[in-house]
Amino acid sequence: MTDISDIPLHPSLQRLSAAHRRLSRLLSLLFFLVMASALIFMMINALSNRSMENLLIFAVGGLVVLPMIALMWGLLWYLEHSMTRRISEANQLLRATPPVSARLTPAGLNSKFGMLMTLQLLDQRTAPVPLHALIEPAFGWDRPLGQAITIQLHCPDLKPNRRLAALHNDKVLIGKLVDGKTYYRRMKWIRIAIAIVVAIIAVMIGLLIFQEYQA
Repeated sequence: MTDISDIPLHPSLQRLSAAHRRLSRLLSLLFFLVMASALIFMMINALSNRSMENLLIFAVGGLVVLPMIALMWGLLWYLEHSMTRRISEANQLLRATPPVSARLTPAGLNSKFGMLMTLQLLDQRTAPVPLHALIEPAFGWDRPLGQAITIQLHCPDLKPNRRLAALHNDKVLIGKLVDGKTYYRRMKWIRIAIAIVVAIIAVMIGLLIFQEYQA
């Protein structure tokens, strides 16, 4: 496991960190049970029949499962490392960056990457460009943000791609500043690509069904 940081964890991040650890342990346990059950099932099936065909299936299955185990453990490590890094960055921002009063308003675009929100500063400073914040999914929130909220923003530089942490009602929001137009274009192309892939798969399935029907 990766240590979050030697810096004491900010109180608002303790709930998020605890939820992250619980989810990581649960995913690891679930993956172990699934892989162990699959191996035990193949071994029992091979030893009960004791035929060369079943032994060969067991051997091939083992060769397939081993790379899957390595791939899944790598994926779990990446997810844990990514979330740990986000918590560590947010902790540093909350500890080292002075807060600024701001308002977050939903911009109407949600995805697996997070919720796009318009960021408006409430103090006398003016941002050089219109600000948008991508609030990333986190376990510390029970429901997505559906209305404008006032936050205490912790961000060293109000420029796109800068990490941010924000506090609202003792809960922490983690994300980054983004260029709104660039993000909208990116999501548009992603949706087009997904639609093309789905259409290709549907056509392939349709052709296979048509060929089976003709046969």
